[in-house]
Amino acid sequence: MKIDLHIHTKQTIKDEPKDINIPSAEFFISALEDNDVGVVAITNHNEFDLNQYLEIMKTIKNKEKILILPGVELSIYDNEKHEKHINLIKSNETDLEKFVEEIKKYL
Repeated sequence: MKIDLHIHTKQTIKDEPKDINIPSAEFFISALEDNDVGVVAITNHNEFDLNQYLEIMKTIKNKEKILILPGVELSIYDNEKHEKHINLIKSNETDLEKFVEEIKKYL
């Protein structure tokens, strides 16, 4: 089983390729299964798409087989204004609306 804690499911910044967008929740889950990925965190840049996450979770057939964690990759800047990235991963599916609101505070 593989673990990937840094997966993008949609283009959220302009210089990302458009083919990063998953065509459907079914496609995403199938790709995880085909590649033996058992734990994944969705960490799109500066955005957590709650609707997309809920659609993926509704589509997944066996939650015990694949663990999908909500997350976000935040752009941060050092004192010289150099961009860096930090991934925030939520440990469970509770209070997702609050998670979205907390992320917005940092953007």
